[in-house]
Amino acid sequence: MIYFTHKELLVKIFLVIISLFVPKILFGQTGFSQLENELQIYLKEKKTACIGTIIKHKDEIVFETYLGVKNLETGDKINGETLFRLASLTKPIISVAILKLIDQNKISIEDKVVDYLPQFNSAKYYQHNGGNSTEILIKHLLTHTSGISSPLMGDEQSKLYLKLHEDNGNSLKNLVDGISQIPLAHKVDERFSYGYSTDVLARIIELISFMPLDEFLAEEIFVPLGMNDTFYRVPQNRKSDFASLYEQNNDSLKLVELNSESLYMSERNYPRGSTGMISTVKDYLKFAQFILKKGKIGDTQLISQNLMEKLFKNQLPTKLVPLKVGSVEWAGLGFSYGFSVSYEENAMGKVPGTIGWIGASHTYFFIDPTNELIGIAFSQFQGFGKFTLPWEFNKMVYDALGF
Repeated sequence: MIYFTHKELLVKIFLVIISLFVPKILFGQTGFSQLENELQIYLKEKKTACIGTIIKHKDEIVFETYLGVKNLETGDKINGETLFRLASLTKPIISVAILKLIDQNKISIEDKVVDYLPQFNSAKYYQHNGGNSTEILIKHLLTHTSGISSPLMGDEQSKLYLKLHEDNGNSLKNLVDGISQIPLAHKVDERFSYGYSTDVLARIIELISFMPLDEFLAEEIFVPLGMNDTFYRVPQNRKSDFASLYEQNNDSLKLVELNSESLYMSERNYPRGSTGMISTVKDYLKFAQFILKKGKIGDTQLISQNLMEKLFKNQLPTKLVPLKVGSVEWAGLGFSYGFSVSYEENAMGKVPGTIGWIGASHTYFFIDPTNELIGIAFSQFQGFGKFTLPWEFNKMVYDALGF
């Protein structure tokens, strides 16, 4: 047996304490302080009005910060309760809701869309002289290879989709009825046409569940995950938490939508699939954590692990990889069921196997299953301009962590 003097024992205890805490202290000072400084630069250079970020590593929140303001005029600062427009980060939630129905054996990924929406039986190709289309399956909607397009794609149908909002923009049912009348951009699995396929999925959720979309999501996703701050409309008692939307105007920011006058305050923002949700950084972290845990919340397997694992694997045909959105090729990326999938290092995923996505309001998240790492960065900026955080945040996180 080895004996220590009182002095030697105190020294050893001190060394143990130092070994436990000094790396964390240095880590925070060097890595995360630098990260926060980099985020502050976006604000100082007037590239955006606000940034909310959170990083979770191995079940521990290691970084969380809320910078900037909800409204440049009032100067109200953002915080953990701030509500952000998710834009296309709505799509992953809808895709997971479909997996929930698949897990319940209420629908199959190989089911034909016309079995639920007969109006798509007459779908035609736009670029094939009106020829009949190959039948669209649920999996084609999940991977955006159905031929259903959107204004974003810049194809011949873009103008038709813009007009669609004018004529059918008052309910999900009317929107999807309108989508069914627009010729498809291509055969299924011929191209990746990002856009309104997720709205069709949302309508199918309503038809199968016999519930309005928002009620189904609340019952099957939000309540089980404790997502109490995710909505389609800003609640009356949360108006002060909603951030305004800005865009670039030369070297300054221009107001696009004032928080107090937003569409998200009214009934006009009906529940749909491709966009429309609002949430907090912390609430979306709960969703991302659920994905990282492959469908498990606490001790409950809410969606089967085998099904959730498909989110981490490219589901596109080989010829459609790397991912191409419109005319822009995204090197190193494939796509699963509502999520991008990194198959090699790229701006959205340094580590292969990372999944995530970007919203048009400059909302971004990634999930790295290899390192059990989640990163979320939300802003409220429209357009491209000089604000490039969603394409830089992934690298910034790994640099801060020293990975």
